[in-house]
Formats: sequence, C-alpha cells, structure tokens
Amino acid sequence: MQLAEALNRNFKENRIKYLVIVFLLVVGITAGTFTVKNLRETAKQELKDYTLLLLITIKNSEIKYLPIVFFSWLQNTCFYLAVGAFSMLMAGIPVVAALIVFKGFCIGFTAGVLSLCFGSGGFFAIVSAVFLPGIVLLPCFLRAGMLGWDNSIKIIRDRRNPKTAKDRLIFARPFFNSMLKVYIIAQIGVLCESFISPFLLGIT
Repeated sequence: MQLAEALNRNFKENRIKYLVIVFLLVVGITAGTFTVKNLRETAKQELKDYTLLLLITIKNSEIKYLPIVFFSWLQNTCFYLAVGAFSMLMAGIPVVAALIVFKGFCIGFTAGVLSLCFGSGGFFAIVSAVFLPGIVLLPCFLRAGMLGWDNSIKIIRDRRNPKTAKDRLIFARPFFNSMLKVYIIAQIGVLCESFISPFLLGIT
C-alpha cells in the first residue's frame, strides 16, 4: 500500500517528465514498426524467412535458455549503465532521451517483424514476445529515464559549485541507489523475456 502511494505521489510530482518520456518511447516504437513496413520487398522476405527459420528451430529443438538470459541481461544492463553514466553529465538530458527512443525503436521493430511473419494472426506472438515482458520492463525504462533527467538537471543547477571526486560521489549516491532498485526490479522482466517469451513463441 505504501509503495503504491509512493509511486502515485512520484508520478504526480513528475507527470510532465513521465509524459515526455512516454512520448519519446512511443516515437521510437512507431519508428521501429514503420521501418519494417517500409523495407523493400526483398528485404522483408529475407527478414521474414530468417525469423520463421528461427521460430521453427525453437519449436523443433530444445531451447538453450542460458545464452538467451545472458543476452537479455547484457542488453538491459548496458541500457542502465548508459543512462547512469550519461546522467552524470550536463549533456545527459538529450542522450537519455535518445536512449529511450532507441529502446522504443527496438520494441517497435520486433513487433513489426512478428507482424510481418504472422500477419493478423500474430497477436499472440507479439503479446508474448514484446508486451508480456514489457509489463515490467517498460515502467522500469520510464523510471530510469526520469531519474536520469532529474540527476542531469541537478548537475546543471549545481555546476558553479566546485566539487571534489568524493563530493561528486556523495552527491550522486541517492541517484545510484534509486537506479539500482529499478535495475533489480527490471531483472524480473529479463527473466520473463528469457524464459516465458521463447516458450510461448515455441508453441505459437
């Protein structure tokens, strides 16, 4: 109950930032789906053949989950490390925005490829591969982006006050603690993306 109240209060206090980040994510998703839609027919066919071959391989062989978990973990870890690193700079705001758009693009591209392969019957595949893990991952992306923007804004406001390296670490400690909490929660989405999505795609 307290967590729900804290999240609701945080959203109300930062609703403009969250709305902008959601907009950037939607822009990325739209760009990803349109990229697939506007590919040349030969490229579409090659992409479709490759994806269908991959899905047939998943259905007809034992799924090796360890490489999938590692790739998903690495991909998401790089995102949070990048947001954390660039949020320590005054230029962090546009870079974090670009990272959010890129994340949206990857989601939209995946959805576009699955739609290309399955057509109107690909709803279950799209939901299982993209939106099911997204229930956990997307809010974490939004929260990480908001935290990154907040920290960059604080750095811009505090830029005239000289600080030692130790002072900078102390200044950034609350930001890193919050990012670590978001990252830990995101691992639930990573596990869902690594185990549940391949299994559901295998029975599609």
